[in-house]
Amino acid sequence: MDEQRLQAYFNLIDQLLTFSSGELVQILESNRELVDEGLLQVMAQVAEQLAANGDQNSANVLLHLRSQIFYANPSFQDYLQFFKKILESTRNSNGDPKFVYPLLQVNLDKLDDNFIDILQRGTTAKLSELEPELAETIA
Repeated sequence: MDEQRLQAYFNLIDQLLTFSSGELVQILESNRELVDEGLLQVMAQVAEQLAANGDQNSANVLLHLRSQIFYANPSFQDYLQFFKKILESTRNSNGDPKFVYPLLQVNLDKLDDNFIDILQRGTTAKLSELEPELAETIA
């Protein structure tokens, strides 16, 4: 990632952290060319740094915005579909790696931070809807 684009991400993140009610959509629309996977990665890094510096509130706001941007992204459906295929393949093959590993191999491009985010947030949300005993068994 070049320095100029990185600086543009930081500027956009600053705007997102200081926006007033109703400006979010306008800010994102006027910076549409920056709303990509690179921005999501930088947002996660900045949130981590904010939390490390004791500004947990800003970190939480940024992570919430990151989630909204990510889940509104059409590629989210690709990740979700991939995750469903992994679960189906695992279930149908009784966890046999001969069936699961090839699926992972042809989808290495999806095994990234976004996939981890889906696993963490999606799994936590779904498990929290279940009875504790069932959630523990599934986990």
